[in-house]
Amino acid sequence: MLKRMSYDSLIDRCLSHELRGDARYQISHDVFKQVWWLAECERSFLEELSIFIKREGFEAKSIIHSKDELTILVQGVCSRGGSILTQGAFWGDAIL
Repeated sequence: MLKRMSYDSLIDRCLSHELRGDARYQISHDVFKQVWWLAECERSFLEELSIFIKREGFEAKSIIHSKDELTILVQGVCSRGGSILTQGAFWGDAIL
């Protein structure tokens, strides 16, 4: 996770504006594939959206406080409202 987080500053320092969007899109593409309705979005929108991705890790049994944002579970298992969620689950999509 730390390695992925370090890419943001590297991309901003080393790449042109056009290449930044391409690089961020490639890094975020697998995350976007997990949300079915993002498949209908244009690539330019997804490139812009990739700027706002924030990666977080949580320890077992910790509470993940909901925020006004789209949350995508990339790895692990969690529960929300009594339902068990696994990799690929997402919530907060009504906010977008």
